[in-house]
Amino acid sequence: MRPTTAAFGDTLRLGGERNVGDNTIFTAYTTRGRYWRAVVFDTFDGRSWQNTTEQEERFEEDSILPVANWLMREPVTQTITLLSPTGNVIFGAPDVYLANVPIEGQVQPVQATGLLATSDGSSALPYEFTFMRSRRTLDPGMSYSVVSLQTVVTEKALREASTDYPATIRERYLQLPENFSSAIAALAQEMIADRFAATAPEQPTPYDQAKVIEQYLRTIEYDDAIPAPPPDQDPIEYFLFDIKRGYCDYYATAMVLMLRSLGIPSRAVSGYAEGLYSEEDGFYSVREVDAHTWVEVYFPDYGWIEFEPTAGETSLQRPSGEEVDRGDENFQDNPSGVNEPSSPEDLQDELMNPPFLEDLPQDFGSIGGGGGLASWSWQLWAALTVVLL
Repeated sequence: MRPTTAAFGDTLRLGGERNVGDNTIFTAYTTRGRYWRAVVFDTFDGRSWQNTTEQEERFEEDSILPVANWLMREPVTQTITLLSPTGNVIFGAPDVYLANVPIEGQVQPVQATGLLATSDGSSALPYEFTFMRSRRTLDPGMSYSVVSLQTVVTEKALREASTDYPATIRERYLQLPENFSSAIAALAQEMIADRFAATAPEQPTPYDQAKVIEQYLRTIEYDDAIPAPPPDQDPIEYFLFDIKRGYCDYYATAMVLMLRSLGIPSRAVSGYAEGLYSEEDGFYSVREVDAHTWVEVYFPDYGWIEFEPTAGETSLQRPSGEEVDRGDENFQDNPSGVNEPSSPEDLQDELMNPPFLEDLPQDFGSIGGGGGLASWSWQLWAALTVVLL
């Protein structure tokens, strides 16, 4: 059953007709939005997804969360105004790393390229948050603000990404259910073989394989009123080979299972799709019907990258990365495109005057009792010693 208002949790079961209405859940004031993540799933038992993360951590309002410093990310601020109960779930674009309310999160330590500066100067392994709630009650009519590090990665970078996956990623995100369908695995292998027959024996990259599967699934008819799969039938076989229609939970699950069968770490993620954007007001209206499940694929150094296999949803467009003028002076100085301060003085200036401060609401921190922009500058100064491990 699809999650409805305030019903996001650690389990997502593949069922029948979606039970969602058209009520507005929240508005999101931001410069750009695509997904409002709620929960990350890692384990599939054949009929249901589970978030098996057990470790929980608490963070105070206005804390810089210890998330990984993935490459090619840009900060984006979102102010969420609730219009319906949400069970205190914090919704935000991946990956949230600042919030002006106290939170508790289910966290998983990750091996990554670095750690963002933290408020208390800590230097432990970074976390990924698989679920995040406010420790303060969030009622309809209230607002909160978060800052996320949103990916701006190019197709070129993803094609050239390493396949040296950390052991923890392989163990957690290559899991397949017992008695996994050989027909699903065969379909994945067949479509990849057919698509890349002309380039054999050269192996296609994980990104290219993911795009082939994504595009294939988007040709399947969308239907959110399907009957539930029979109890004795594999739900994804039912979706792919029998009724050949379904909704987001089925598209996302099919893509994750096929990618995992090919050795590509991936996961299903639930939350809300972008909603309706008002250019006049500058915010997104997110409704019950926007409840959504999508796919994230792991790329070393770049983290978890979204894919959209559901027919009817707007396809994701990324810059190719091929249009860079290689004679450009900036390219010659920094061909990777990754901004790296060239001196300790540059680093200090970047921390004391980060670009995202210009975008933060002037009262950021007021809901959680923080000190607004001044307190951010103080916290960033205190964190100077642990910016990049």
